Amino acid sequence: MAKLRVAHIITQLELGGAQRNTLYTVTHLNPERFEPCLLHGPGGILDKEAADSGVHAFIIPALVRSAFQPLNDVRALIHLYKRLRAIQPDIVHTHSSKAGILGRIAAYFAGVPVILHTFHGFGFTPRQHVITRRFFVMLERLCAWLSTHLIFVSEDNRSEAARKGIGLHTPHSLIRSGIAIRPDAPAEPRYQGEEKRRPGREIREKLKIPEDAWVVATVGNLKPQKNTRDVVRIAERALLLAPDIHFLLVGDGEEKEAVKG
Repeated sequence: MAKLRVAHIITQLELGGAQRNTLYTVTHLNPERFEPCLLHGPGGILDKEAADSGVHAFIIPALVRSAFQPLNDVRALIHLYKRLRAIQPDIVHTHSSKAGILGRIAAYFAGVPVILHTFHGFGFTPRQHVITRRFFVMLERLCAWLSTHLIFVSEDNRSEAARKGIGLHTPHSLIRSGIAIRPDAPAEPRYQGEEKRRPGREIREKLKIPEDAWVVATVGNLKPQKNTRDVVRIAERALLLAPDIHFLLVGDGEEKEAVKG
């Protein structure tokens, strides 16, 4: 039985849940049944991980995160179309907003028989100009019509799509994003019996934080949409009133240096 060729397309391999989920999916497809590849834009933190994964990864230079760049987006569309014509996949699975739109259009014209898309989020937001927001909603409706099947990672995303008339007549599923559990993760709590200690004590000792001090921790990707800079501003104002509070930022991303500064 011939293997099914599956091409996953994502805008950029930055540090994020959608990107991690996509990489995990691509690298864990059954090699006896599937022949996977990955198409993505350049400049992501996870680019090297994708290149070292053993999966065929193709960089699409014009595929970038910026919301709307007509000439660049047309170049990305053409490049995706040509690459898909060369690969001739049986299935195309797109992720993220821009790759979801350009990838599905390219797959449709390349004659790919099965086109899937996972909604990890939407490219339209309430803060956009009404014309811009309606334009992106229209594109999502069109691409849903081109899709064989849609996948939502949350009930909220599925409800939002229904309210906007996206994919009303396209088969869809709710598949929540999973995470890989470390094989060496403890099955039981580490602190038991007489040796029970306050969780996180080692971290407090390492960072020289008093055991009775308040600690406020923010865990997430250090990128603009997570609004980490506001966390820093709030921390600065809070420390003026309560200098004994300790703030921790846990994560990595494009705004790391700006936040540190």
